[in-house]
This record gives sequence, C-alpha cells and structure tokens, in this order.
Amino acid sequence: MGGDNGSCVLGPYDCHLQRYLAEGLTNEQIATRMKRNTRTIEQHVAHIRKLLGVSTREEAVRVARQRGLLPPKGVPVQEGSPENPSPDAQVPEDSTGHEPPHAGGG
Repeated sequence: MGGDNGSCVLGPYDCHLQRYLAEGLTNEQIATRMKRNTRTIEQHVAHIRKLLGVSTREEAVRVARQRGLLPPKGVPVQEGSPENPSPDAQVPEDSTGHEPPHAGGG
C-alpha cells in the first residue's frame, strides 16, 4: 500500500487537480491554470470527493495527505514531479481515459 503514486486511487488528471485543491484554489482558478472549463473542474472535484469517500474539498485534501497522495502540509511539491508537473507539461487525460474538453480555442 503506502503513499507511492502507484497506489493512487485517483487517475493522473485527478491527482494533478488535487494539488490545486491543496493550494486552496477555487474551481475557476483551477480551470484557468489547467486550461479547462470550470464545469469540467467541478465534475472532477466531485469525482475526487466520491473516490476518497468525503463530502468536502477540505476533507479530500486531508484524506489525500493521510494516504500519501499529497505531501504533508507545508512541504512543497517539486515542479516536474507527478504531483506537480511543470507548467508547460501536457495535462494528462482524466481518470476515465478521455481528454477533458479545453476551455476555449487553440
């Protein structure tokens, strides 16, 4: 079990999004950073909460930290790591295997 990325119950897209939840960003701020539609982010946040068995964003962050899916509070995630891809990195497909819709033109 443990906290390695192989044990993550979340797909890579959701793991990426979880990092922004941990930063306390709003859905709109996350959508801007991930170049996605706000509704898409809302759906993924709900999906993360369901997978983790929690009802709030704050609980999702707490449980993710407890399970080793996020570093402890106050410990920065290194850029380029799976939890914090570089800003120029391609955002992975969502956990259903589908590329989420982009929020706007090319």
